[in-house]
Amino acid sequence: MADCDSEQVRTYQLYKQGLVGNSYKTFSDVARASLGLHSTDYWTPYLSAWARIGDYASSDIFDTLNSGKEFVRMPAFRNTQHIIHKDNYAIVQNALGPRLVRTMRQAPPIKNLTQSEIDEKIREIELALQEGQLSIGELKKRLPHLGNQMRWLLLVGIGMGKIIRARGKHARSTRLTYDLAERWLKGFERSSMSEETALAEVTRRYIDHFGPVTIKDIAWWLSLRIGETKGIIAKIKDGLVEVEMDRQKLLMTNDDFDKFRAFELDERPEPFFLPYEDHFPKAYKIRSWYIIEEHTEMIFPKIRDDYWPPELKPPLSEPRKGIIVSGEIRPSIWVDGSIVGRWEIEKRDGQAEIVYGLFTDLSRDALDSIEQTRNELSEFVNRRLVPIS
Repeated sequence: MADCDSEQVRTYQLYKQGLVGNSYKTFSDVARASLGLHSTDYWTPYLSAWARIGDYASSDIFDTLNSGKEFVRMPAFRNTQHIIHKDNYAIVQNALGPRLVRTMRQAPPIKNLTQSEIDEKIREIELALQEGQLSIGELKKRLPHLGNQMRWLLLVGIGMGKIIRARGKHARSTRLTYDLAERWLKGFERSSMSEETALAEVTRRYIDHFGPVTIKDIAWWLSLRIGETKGIIAKIKDGLVEVEMDRQKLLMTNDDFDKFRAFELDERPEPFFLPYEDHFPKAYKIRSWYIIEEHTEMIFPKIRDDYWPPELKPPLSEPRKGIIVSGEIRPSIWVDGSIVGRWEIEKRDGQAEIVYGLFTDLSRDALDSIEQTRNELSEFVNRRLVPIS
């Protein structure tokens, strides 16, 4: 078992994420390498890319998202909405689609339907979409007998790789049209790869991109049980190496470990701002390496009352009765590979303003860099995102 220096590993992880060393140049680079860009909030992928590549023409990306030429919108990791690069769509859909189907089949409106009944209803939706893209409201008008089953049937169809979320009216619109996957992706052919094989490959790619990781990290990101995760690891073990860091056992791919041993980077990571639910910090169950325990609930608030504003008062330890519990990660400020603060977007005088608070004392150089980054982010949001939203 190889012993690794934690500081060197964390710098290497930031490098792989494009957060130090300028390892990515385009939105497409980020999306392809990351397996998926988290998109529960539809601004998040734009802001995740900005943190890694700086200013870019977000309107071009929105147009591309609305064309099916390069990216796909789909529920993926942890059954949450992601932007998936077209190169990764087949493997991600084969690995995670069946699990999405099984989960959605438990929704009360369709839980008691037989498989043949589900298949027949999906065929009805496909026939309606043969005429062109339709919103969920338009589909309900065409197929009124499907009523409150429509939402769940669409998700089942997405999990089966037959239906896809297509166009949005603006960058933050949640009212998307739906289309047939094969038509929207223009020439896309469904893979015959089994769920088991695809899941093993997605696991290998996850370890390669986010490693070193623990078994718990892998299980968290892929929504697997620990036993299932260990079974998958056993199948790909020849391509993995176990490393020890901070008295923990972690996994890397052999190729990535070789790259890590050859990795040299003298520059110190500059402070950076990651958006709500960014795919990098969200990819780990074990988070103590990038945020100390006393600050965790200020970034991962348990109740919605602690979301706004970012005054950084420690949240209540337990949610109050009737309040929705959440594990979502708020926008974060990073210095030297650790979260040191939180930021949010507020509307003031018709402009989007970046407001933030810090958890700890920082050097004057770090404070100046954070303020400069805040100003650059504010300009990007107002000049690039607000006009397409």
